[in-house]
Amino acid sequence: MTLLESGPAKTDRLYWLIVGIVFLGFAGYFVYDGAVGYRKKNIQEANRRLAVWTDVPVQLGEKPTEEDFKRAREARVTTRQQLHEFLGEPLPPKKGPAPPAEDVERFASVYGLATVPVDRFGRVGSEQRWAWQKWYKSKEEIEHQFYWAIIPAVASLYFFYRCHRAWRLRAVIDDEGMTYGNERIAFADMVSLRDYNRKGWVDLYYRAGGQEKRLRIDNQKIAKFDEIIELICRKCGFENPVKAYHEAREASPQDAPEQDPDSA
Repeated sequence: MTLLESGPAKTDRLYWLIVGIVFLGFAGYFVYDGAVGYRKKNIQEANRRLAVWTDVPVQLGEKPTEEDFKRAREARVTTRQQLHEFLGEPLPPKKGPAPPAEDVERFASVYGLATVPVDRFGRVGSEQRWAWQKWYKSKEEIEHQFYWAIIPAVASLYFFYRCHRAWRLRAVIDDEGMTYGNERIAFADMVSLRDYNRKGWVDLYYRAGGQEKRLRIDNQKIAKFDEIIELICRKCGFENPVKAYHEAREASPQDAPEQDPDSA
């Protein structure tokens, strides 16, 4: 006959749920930066700085990247046409009063600005004058945000798993013994109930497979903690360590024994 049934306490499952949500939020933050945040800041910085060189609204695309710039330089291109094959179309020059004419072309993307010397005959100048300038974040830094998101995302899966386990915890006591989670312990195998900690747990020692084992019963994990402890003590003839602790505290608050919070 079933004498007592208990589901999980709220504390443990809510704790793991909240931690899981927080870590999932961190992952979302990294994804946001990679997909939206950093690109938006890059575009804002690019528009501000490009206004010096052009007065035509620029639709910033994915190219050129710094890798495109490096490949063009390593290819030792010599003509404007070859350069455009690597870097695309240059920025249109600013109309009206502008800085003195320069023998360079500028190529802008959402990631940065490539500046390459090109004379009026379309010949590409010395590699020493080539320059790449990134905006707020480079393409690699933006892409790395998605990789960083993996760490808290995986961690959140573990925390949600712990929440699921906490949610499924059940304790059932019948005439023969107790089933706690996946553990079945007969009253006849219970050795002692001791090591109560003021944080709210107590250890049940029992025999199994010729060895003495321990089951920790925690009031933050199981709802009917006090009822479970009382019933085990009554069935096995143990002193109730929870009551003993509180009675000692009431009798002599200064001298009451304090369990080490880290005691096993």
